[in-house]
Amino acid sequence: MEQLVTKKDFINSYKYPVFAEYALEKYNWWFPVLPSVKLAEVVADLLTDGHIETRSIQNHLHYDYTSFFSKNDFELERFNKSIYDLFNVTGEIKKWGIRKNGSSTGCIIQNAALSRVLKLCGVPTGSKVNQQYVVPAWIVTSGREIKSAFLRRSFTCEGCITYSKGRWEIKYSMSKSMEHYENGVSYLNTLRDILRKDFDINTSGINIIEKNERKDGKQTVCLRFRIMPKSFVDFAREVNFDLEYKKERLNLLFNGPGG
Repeated sequence: MEQLVTKKDFINSYKYPVFAEYALEKYNWWFPVLPSVKLAEVVADLLTDGHIETRSIQNHLHYDYTSFFSKNDFELERFNKSIYDLFNVTGEIKKWGIRKNGSSTGCIIQNAALSRVLKLCGVPTGSKVNQQYVVPAWIVTSGREIKSAFLRRSFTCEGCITYSKGRWEIKYSMSKSMEHYENGVSYLNTLRDILRKDFDINTSGINIIEKNERKDGKQTVCLRFRIMPKSFVDFAREVNFDLEYKKERLNLLFNGPGG
């Protein structure tokens, strides 16, 4: 099985070997980090509603914390348990001030070694809106079970189901700064390719549905694609959601008005 992160990879992520050796003594049993369904779920969480906070100190990168945000307590507890199952590390679930979409609660994990490992697994650090990143290669080349888990978590966080004017829609959205617009399109096209090639789920093209100007003058765009109606059944069977209210709306899609 492919080794995502080896001890050597971990050591090389440090500028100062003495700190790497200290961390390795404590977390030696983590390595090698291997692909798994649970790791794919965690990576999807962090690529959507998560964040790895870093800052530069004396010409090297300091890892402050890893976080996952949600209004749903079950989601926060699920993420915390997944991290514990994988790395025997737990975070603290607490209020985390005001964010773009209002007040927020997060699972905050202050463990620099964990943040390093998750970065090596393909999670970017800092603001995802303002940088380029991709669906990790190990997800793209994995089997159907890992891909399904990654998609399910991605749609749970960033997907929605709506009913308007007699029509149901399953949609996936992401925001990107205008300067990284093409990277956002590329990321969504990777999701669309996995849906089509691995699960025979067809999607619409990608549209810009909203443009915003931030306080710093930079423009952001919201990009979106839809699951085609003829693929609703395959989506429900192969991907679906974790959140109960989204599952209920999916059930209503088939059995409620217009279903």
